[in-house]
Amino acid sequence: MRIVIDMQGAQTKNRHRGIGRYTMLLAQAIVRNRGKNEVFLALNGLFPETIEEIRAAFDGLMPQDHIRVWQAPGPVCDNVPSNAARREVAEIIREGFLASLKPDVIHISSLFEGHIDDAVTSIGRFDKRTPVSVSLYELIPLLNPEQYLEPNPIYAEHYHRKIENLKRAAICLAISDSAVQDGVREMGSAIQRIVNVASPLYLMRSDVMDPSVLDEKLIEEVSRRDEAFWDQCAENAIAEFVALLSHRRLSDSPPAKSKRPRLAFVSPLPPERTGIADYSAELLPALAEHYEIDVVVAQDSVEDRWVSRHLKVRDVNWLRANADEIDRVLYHFGNSPFHQHMFSLLKEIPGTVVLHDFFIGHLSAWMEYAGVPHFWKKTLYSSHGYMALRSIFFDPEFAKFKYPGNFQIFRNSEGVIFHSEHSRELAKQWYGACSSRDTDVIPLLRSPSSGVDKTEARRALGINREDFVVCSFGFMGGTKLNHRLLDCWINSSLSREGKCRLIFVGGHDSGPYGASLLQTIRTRGMSDRIIITGFVSPDQYRQYLMAADMAVQLRVQSRGETSAAVLDCMNYGLPVIVNANGSMAELDKEGVWCLQDEFEDSELVEALETLWREPIRRSRLAHRARQVILSSHSPEKCARLYAEAIERFYHGSYVSLKSMIRAIAAENIGVIDGDALPRLSKMIATSFPLPRPARYLFLDVSATCRNDLKTGIERVSRALLLALVEAPPPGYRIEPVYLCNVGGEWHYRRASCYMLELLGCPSDVLADELVEPQCGDLLLGLDLSGDMLVQANRAGLFSAYRNRGVSVYSVVFDLLPVRLPDVFPPVADKNHAEWLKAISALDGAICISKAVADDLEVWQAEQGINFQGRRSFRINWFHLGADVGSSSPSQGLPDNAEWTLRQLRARPSFLMVGTIEPRKGYLQAIDAFSQLWAEGVEANLVIVGKEGWKGLPEMARRDIPATIERLRSHSELDRRLYFLEGISDEYLEKVYGASTCLIAASYGEGFGLPLVEAAQHELPIIARDIPVFREVAGEHAFYFEGLNANDLAASVREWLALHAEGQHPISAGMSWLSWKDSAAQLRSVLLGAGN
Repeated sequence: MRIVIDMQGAQTKNRHRGIGRYTMLLAQAIVRNRGKNEVFLALNGLFPETIEEIRAAFDGLMPQDHIRVWQAPGPVCDNVPSNAARREVAEIIREGFLASLKPDVIHISSLFEGHIDDAVTSIGRFDKRTPVSVSLYELIPLLNPEQYLEPNPIYAEHYHRKIENLKRAAICLAISDSAVQDGVREMGSAIQRIVNVASPLYLMRSDVMDPSVLDEKLIEEVSRRDEAFWDQCAENAIAEFVALLSHRRLSDSPPAKSKRPRLAFVSPLPPERTGIADYSAELLPALAEHYEIDVVVAQDSVEDRWVSRHLKVRDVNWLRANADEIDRVLYHFGNSPFHQHMFSLLKEIPGTVVLHDFFIGHLSAWMEYAGVPHFWKKTLYSSHGYMALRSIFFDPEFAKFKYPGNFQIFRNSEGVIFHSEHSRELAKQWYGACSSRDTDVIPLLRSPSSGVDKTEARRALGINREDFVVCSFGFMGGTKLNHRLLDCWINSSLSREGKCRLIFVGGHDSGPYGASLLQTIRTRGMSDRIIITGFVSPDQYRQYLMAADMAVQLRVQSRGETSAAVLDCMNYGLPVIVNANGSMAELDKEGVWCLQDEFEDSELVEALETLWREPIRRSRLAHRARQVILSSHSPEKCARLYAEAIERFYHGSYVSLKSMIRAIAAENIGVIDGDALPRLSKMIATSFPLPRPARYLFLDVSATCRNDLKTGIERVSRALLLALVEAPPPGYRIEPVYLCNVGGEWHYRRASCYMLELLGCPSDVLADELVEPQCGDLLLGLDLSGDMLVQANRAGLFSAYRNRGVSVYSVVFDLLPVRLPDVFPPVADKNHAEWLKAISALDGAICISKAVADDLEVWQAEQGINFQGRRSFRINWFHLGADVGSSSPSQGLPDNAEWTLRQLRARPSFLMVGTIEPRKGYLQAIDAFSQLWAEGVEANLVIVGKEGWKGLPEMARRDIPATIERLRSHSELDRRLYFLEGISDEYLEKVYGASTCLIAASYGEGFGLPLVEAAQHELPIIARDIPVFREVAGEHAFYFEGLNANDLAASVREWLALHAEGQHPISAGMSWLSWKDSAAQLRSVLLGAGN
């Protein structure tokens, strides 16, 4: 059972008083005692300031994505008459929203709200089917009208309207016997049941006040006691819900049939050469018993005698023009151009879809080749994401085979019918729960065969009467395992019996596979006994079914299709051997000989020989097969199942988005005009998001996609983005996004162009469209978006997301600007502090090292950041990867690269890697090596990095100008000092390989990626003794302290001495992660934090 609780009693001005506390305590108790039931909480988005507090109160008790928020245009408070139109719209939106959660019962925590605030409550305004329960506290205004109603006509109108709504409740959960008595006396029989769910254990105590009125002291008293009271109330409430549903199911009777609903049947029909056309022609006579049918086709003519005599044949334009006159629509969808018109038609006119082929890549590709721009690419992207889209450019045939590309069918339909549980399971595997909500399985229809004349069929086909014939039906190909059947038949006793024949009935493969089959037949001298017919007519196909003694139908790599050939064999009384692949695993094991999916050749040989030698066993299989077809696959049985499914889907969509919009329009409410319409549209779009194939993990790459410097943070963001796109968290899609305030309002847009370029694809396929994260999504800041994020946070973007149920996190690389302000530009400390404060308003931070995580926690405490009254702020950490090849590395070598590398190999070379910034310690290193050179030490200092902060004024760049000047004017430049500015990743790899030791002299880092890269090259490390370097390198580095040149020079001398004796620390044993490993660690941390 799914219980949806309207929590507005805990959102209005009364939320900190009796009703508010009662609402919270009862809801928490219901959640605690829900057992196997599902509980959803519904919140009114017109009270945004209350949402975080409620979410915090249920954090850990229930999944946050079971707390949903609906939006409507405000204000709607009832004491202002001009709000009436908006209130009426809000009532429809709210009921539609609650119904969209598919509840079994709705509980309203406080019905009598909305007079002086923006609460919206109603019953039966739009949803007239879902049973509604109401908490009944008291009816004081009704009992004392002269005091409460008569002096205030506006309030009286409001109150009486609520009373009328109350009369439509299925049950009232009263808080006391007194409230029950008042309800029964005043409501009479209008309400089916009024019951006191409050435990008498406390309410009947003499030291508790009279519960006839919900008093503050009463609730304070019981709320101070243990949870037993509220648990008892919750158990009572749940028991009432169960009884209510049981009673409704018993009392529900199918509506009396008046006239048959009018059904548009959209499908190809004969003479189109597709099995779906023949299937539809078989189904229509039986389905016409349940519906008045208009056949809708996209073909010049229909050649079916029964259809022509009994039904009206329409074209697609007719359906578009007459959609309002049609009660139901049934689409037959397959993977061929015969169904091209159905994509747009289904979107315009939703209906039930029979998905004959689960994979529709060939149709989508055909649509694009036929001239619909990027149709296949956009279809694959919308269904499966960027990696599916990328596959089209690199291996289109693989893309057709690998990806179903059919999610738009699930999104636009009222329900989907499959022909096997295997197909339904595929839908769950690809799209999760969103695909299985409105689906059904109906066996593939087969009209019972009649008049089987084996002798005449053999005469017509030229087959001897005494021959034993094994047939395999269908187009030939590797997935049909024709080669294995051929080998097993040749290696069986049947091949040694001259009267045994093997016939492959169907189109022959014209490629290498078909050629190899023919070669095997010729080589084994079997050309007279093993036949490949090639394409046969329908009449010839039936003749072979009648002529055969047994059949073998094998499959591998099933993609959801149902084998019509197997059912045909069973229908014609043929014993048939199958393997348990895909839908064939569902066949009645008494009606077929079923091998394992991955069977041995010996098992197939045994099956062939056994059925050949045992006619009684063949007869028993054939008899049971016919029974299965007659009982489960007859047109009458299937038509009845179709009608039941269509009606269930139709009635389940009565509260669809379209029906809700029609209900609003039907009210002729003045609010939907002028400037109010865009606002209303946004509210509806937010409250009723379109179904999606998965939840999204949005990766904020605002800085990287705008200015990918291919170093530092951008390099990390790029590597993690690629790794996550290739291996997203289970149940999530990866979508890179960036912040934007075009139009004056902060929002996110897809970074599609950047992502496609990163994947090596044309960037014009997708636009950078606006995104609206939904409840259950994750948003992770992957780079340093700085002031953009601060401004977006001030504008309320992230609080709105979090209210909606989106979990928002950010990667934190370091706190260095606030910890070491002197080595950053002026005001960088203040800007970074503002960014950190904005991050602290999110759900949590994921730091790139434990050192940074510890530092962030200390800093938040220093700042006095208060997390009370909100969900806990989660801090976690992961480590970065270091395999350059997985971060889309840059390529290219300068002309003098080989000369430079030779110089580095000629003497000990000490390498420093990183952007030229004050915190990197470059000046200390240059001065230290100047001392060493003066002392006659033969060693190179190699500095690899771009000049930093170029866009800032010279005064703000600290010691960068001096560092650059020292480097470029140094007397040892290109002799023993090498400054490799902005080199490619390819060149850097070679420099690592030519160097002797890495020096990490930074005063502070968030991680220390060069240390890991050095370890990959087994390069020894000299590192400043700071916590993060200890965390990354452990005992595998030589550490130094001190800030002047003498300190570092002394450490280099000491290291050289150790190195000469082979006593220096070795980096080879240092553990490190690939970017794939790093992304997996980030996934694990993020999903753990999100839960």
